[in-house]
Amino acid sequence: MYVRNPRILRERRQRRIARGAGENRANAHRVHELEIREMRHDVVHRPFAFGFGRTQSFVGQIANGVGEAIGKRAEQIECFVHVPDSYATRAPFDFPLILGWLAARAIPGIERVEDGVYERGDVRVWHDDGFVHATGGSRDRVRRLFDLDAEPAEIAKVLSRDRMLASLLRKKPGIRVPGAWDPFELAVRAIVGQQVSVAGARTVLGRIAATHGMTPHALADADITGMPKKRAETIRNLARVVAANEIDLERDDLTQLPGIGPWTAEYIAMRLGNRDAFPAGDLILRRNAGDLSERELRARAERWRPFRAYAALLLWTR
Repeated sequence: MYVRNPRILRERRQRRIARGAGENRANAHRVHELEIREMRHDVVHRPFAFGFGRTQSFVGQIANGVGEAIGKRAEQIECFVHVPDSYATRAPFDFPLILGWLAARAIPGIERVEDGVYERGDVRVWHDDGFVHATGGSRDRVRRLFDLDAEPAEIAKVLSRDRMLASLLRKKPGIRVPGAWDPFELAVRAIVGQQVSVAGARTVLGRIAATHGMTPHALADADITGMPKKRAETIRNLARVVAANEIDLERDDLTQLPGIGPWTAEYIAMRLGNRDAFPAGDLILRRNAGDLSERELRARAERWRPFRAYAALLLWTR
């Protein structure tokens, strides 16, 4: 529980710019604007959780150099209330769409979606009044899971050049690519989901989580049942190399691993933040794009760069 200050704001901005080394100044400025909105929101809303009746009295405490009182007051109420972090979003933002995606794929025993709230352990995430609010969890994970750094205006500018996607964008202008809370867990989801239904994959994942857990060390030698033996071995092999720090799921070519082909690798990449990842061989994508062959879809998708992942979500949710 804390109140962000200009120093923390600068550090966060520097980290984001470092992660997106290729971003231009205009995009960096847009990121900074989001952070300013978040800081202003905190200054207005957090004082009341700390027991201050007015924002002015809260700011006055800081200005007078007695900010220690805030920390003491926070300790007193910590056992009674979790003060949420607030994340500014770029409009339009289709929170129900991304929440519905996560709900359909929620792993029993690990996460759930209920009454408009995503829950995972002590983490709760919801949307209200232009902000995503979260209690618990790291800020980077929340941002990635709900794709909070997406630029809808830039996405629309590129994808609306295609008549088919322009029609879909008019229906879903706030499209986002659901991210992942944990890269390894996502990779396991992708492997389990190869050529099975969403509901079927969810059942198998729930069984794996309940029996073994969902960590690399837990699955490295696990006897995974209820799925093809080769696919279970793919999970064990992945778990071993991740546990040994022999591969980076966010940067390395995953197709070098046995049992992971282009579809799985592209799906993992798009949900870990690669905005241009695109599983062109996906049967549903090909069908919803007009019964195209993989080669035809790949050729058409060239005009969707660098936002092909968003095109995939538009087609999947058509």
